[in-house]
Amino acid sequence: MLRLDPALPIIWTSPRSVRLGAQRAIATLDDVDDDTAALLDRMQRGVVPTEPAVVLGDERAAALLAVLAPALDHRERPRLRVEVRGAGPVAGTVRRVLEEDGHRIAQRRLDVAISVADWRLPDLERQRLLRRDRVHVPVIVGDQRIVVGPWTVPGEGACPRCADLADTHAAVPQGLPPIREVPAAAVAQTVAHVAVLVNLHALGLAEAGVGASIDLDSGALSAERWSPHPQCGCRALPGSATASGASDPTRRHARGAASCVPA
Repeated sequence: MLRLDPALPIIWTSPRSVRLGAQRAIATLDDVDDDTAALLDRMQRGVVPTEPAVVLGDERAAALLAVLAPALDHRERPRLRVEVRGAGPVAGTVRRVLEEDGHRIAQRRLDVAISVADWRLPDLERQRLLRRDRVHVPVIVGDQRIVVGPWTVPGEGACPRCADLADTHAAVPQGLPPIREVPAAAVAQTVAHVAVLVNLHALGLAEAGVGASIDLDSGALSAERWSPHPQCGCRALPGSATASGASDPTRRHARGAASCVPA
């Protein structure tokens, strides 16, 4: 499929000249006839690779595609089947945004599972996630912060219990009431970070053990990274550091500047 980058506007600078890109010209075309103009219009939606040659002929099509190459959309990525468990504004917005991004909200044959919970991830839910042996990430909403992560790849890196064991603030009393309201900025930052992780996973670029902490009042995001905890049984899973005979890693808990992209 040949498709122009949807982020680049097509700007006519004269009746027969066009540029792609507003702040910077990514591609510029002169002497644009009606056939080329119509082809450009269709390429905004996407055309089969042979269509330019059919419309313009081989030589003109090759010249056109050479000029347009920097303006083509090369960002195709797989669409994943994602489960989002939990209630409240964070879980609901995560579902909506992932669907808008082209992923499918599902309950079976999953690529990624996301569990949104208030205060802490219940033990039964954590065990359920590990039993399913799928990539997963907890999103824990508290009264001071929201913690996304760790991005858990079974057998590689840290799991949710590793994060709990490493965090001296993870323990909270039982029976706390549900969190009714979450500031909009914190919701937006959380959802954006979760979506980035899912999209990175679709591209094969997500790193095990990464995540983020979002301040509830300001919405500021700090990057986080966890390593397997020596007291957690997930280290005995096939492919983990213990199973492979590697030395015990220590926890790395890096806080970075506010960003939606995992460190």
